Amino acid sequence: MPYKPRSLSTFDNSFNEIVDYLSEISPSISLRFINELNQQVEAISDFPYIYPVYEYDERFRKMSISDWKYIVFYTADQEKQEVILYDILHTSRDIATYLKDKFK
Repeated sequence: MPYKPRSLSTFDNSFNEIVDYLSEISPSISLRFINELNQQVEAISDFPYIYPVYEYDERFRKMSISDWKYIVFYTADQEKQEVILYDILHTSRDIATYLKDKFK
């Protein structure tokens, strides 16, 4: 049975910023990003442990978005059968520090 995806406000805010930015460049690019992200969220709903644990913060798993320089950080709650999407970040950021500060 697939896990139910649940996004936190941090994920939603980052997602909206990314989509807004990409839409300014090209609406079709933005739609392509949304479709790829949705496909990969669907995949982790079916196989929540498919992606590796993030080496700098073992609370999270990291899922790279194909063809994009973004990483989704999530956890899988076996008891609740949920995949919790914490944030989506560009790879150019200081991700380890951000996660440590944001999700203490």
